[in-house]
Amino acid sequence: MRHTLIEITKVDSLFEAHAIRGFLESHDIQCFIANEYHAGIAWDLRYALGDMRLNVLEKDYNIAKALLQETKHTQAQEPIKVQPISNWVTSFLWTLLSGVPTPIKHRNNK
Repeated sequence: MRHTLIEITKVDSLFEAHAIRGFLESHDIQCFIANEYHAGIAWDLRYALGDMRLNVLEKDYNIAKALLQETKHTQAQEPIKVQPISNWVTSFLWTLLSGVPTPIKHRNNK
């Protein structure tokens, strides 16, 4: 039986290509990344060969395209606010010097 591959999208980073591939494979859709090894071995070849192309089987194309379109319309989560490293370092050093545990000061960045 002959299978035809259809390009579903192009991405410029190998990380993004693997993230999309994993997403599609979690929905039982086989996905193949063209130029995957070229980008991993010699990253400068990526510009000569073009972006990494993600291909799916012809029978899975419509489902995969719908899944990718659905994810484009979802909102990204708000990033988690992390205390600056200087607060942690100051608290740690003061605790070492004084021998008394020192709480970290939380600043309200508005």
